[in-house]
Amino acid sequence: MRMTMRMTAVLLLGVLVLIVAGPARGQDSVDVRPERTVAADVATSSSRSTHATLEGWASRRRRQMLDQHHAYGNQFYDRGVFRHITPQTDREYAIDMATYQFSPVQDYAWGRVDTGMRLRMGSIVRAKWAMLAEMKHDAPLADDHSLRVDAVLQQDGRAQRAFLEFSYRWDVAARHRVGVRHTVTQYKPDFDASIFYRYSTEHLGTARLEMTMLDPYNNFVFDVLGVHEQDDPYKKSYSTQPYLAQLSLASPEHYPLRGEVRVGWQPQGTLVVQSQTDPSRRYRDRTRAHYLGALVEYNFDAMTAGLVYQRDQTFLDREGLREGVASDYWNRQRMHRGGGFLIGSWWRLRGEAWAFVGDYRDRQRGTHFGLSTINDPLDWTAPRQRYRVRLSYIPEPTGVYGAVEYLALKRDLNDAAADRVARQWTKNWYRLGPSNYRTTVMLGYRFGSGAVVLGLNYDLDGDITFTNRSHNRFDNGFFRFSLEW
Repeated sequence: MRMTMRMTAVLLLGVLVLIVAGPARGQDSVDVRPERTVAADVATSSSRSTHATLEGWASRRRRQMLDQHHAYGNQFYDRGVFRHITPQTDREYAIDMATYQFSPVQDYAWGRVDTGMRLRMGSIVRAKWAMLAEMKHDAPLADDHSLRVDAVLQQDGRAQRAFLEFSYRWDVAARHRVGVRHTVTQYKPDFDASIFYRYSTEHLGTARLEMTMLDPYNNFVFDVLGVHEQDDPYKKSYSTQPYLAQLSLASPEHYPLRGEVRVGWQPQGTLVVQSQTDPSRRYRDRTRAHYLGALVEYNFDAMTAGLVYQRDQTFLDREGLREGVASDYWNRQRMHRGGGFLIGSWWRLRGEAWAFVGDYRDRQRGTHFGLSTINDPLDWTAPRQRYRVRLSYIPEPTGVYGAVEYLALKRDLNDAAADRVARQWTKNWYRLGPSNYRTTVMLGYRFGSGAVVLGLNYDLDGDITFTNRSHNRFDNGFFRFSLEW
């Protein structure tokens, strides 16, 4: 433990010195560098201080709200639309995802790519990867008209989905854009249709409003066309059609002070579920959900400092309507966190420090829990803290990339509610060692149109394997790749 603390202190001190002492961007050591390779920045970031964004975070929540059928437990899952914890997410899943996912700075670089792909995959158990592949292509149709295709393949503890979305955009004027989007998945009732409007100026920034009707063809498929009981044993009909309103605001990038706000709000939708083989099995779900993210950052030439707040919450009221379903309960899940970051660069070195504090809360009340994954009332709050320190060597525009990172996820699960969660719900949410610590070493290569990175994790919290009861210091590996064409 003392050696771990020394390593952490040395790495943290080195990053802070780099951030504070790095030269201004206008100095010769920075000016002589060639322009950045944006696609390579998606997988490795840049050696210069850059912007962060919550666009990737908001997009993942939007995708979970739109495509619930292919998420874990499909539309009937009752522990939250955003699936923060499922039976397939063990106690190290959160730190695994924090290690493997692209950072908010890399999300910003991805937003600047019009046509390309990015992939991240990392080990979660001996026989499985957690994988996310994203591809997009923006094709001009004519002056002021364009077509965009977005494709996502996700296989992890939250979802098993192949998600496709087509977008048409019309640039009505210099500041105004309008368009439509439509999703395509294997399950026809889960299609979604959107319209959007975007306003952008050099001095004010960008505002974007989007309205999405969730599952607009559901009632037509089930009530008009009809679905055979062998294809779907339950008939699902909306008595109140759900929709999702999304708003994003971003200030201009050329000012030192920059901010973002991203909001998604789904008011109550009401779904009536009827068994096609047992008339007595009928119940009603009332659901709501929202997410909110805010970011503010200030760029001091070679250093960027910022603050972040993120929150999402889901609501479910489930009521049995006939004698075959006695359930009568409601539950609420909320995840929120706040924190800050510092990013600094000097020469080809880059230092990053991120810190977040927050908690996950799950509450449940009612009289009958027959269709719930937890068969008792519940009021469980799991405080958590997350810290990341990274030091990178980044050649520009191309060359060998290397980085070392320390990541800590501190959690408190020691209460009776956590015992019930582990016993009834997740099965893999072990109380043993709820906090996780690791050091990661990354090696990669930046080429003209992208980058590739391999990472290996070294365990610092002394996990004991369940096969031979010995300490296992190898803590999984991962792979990142980005490409632009």
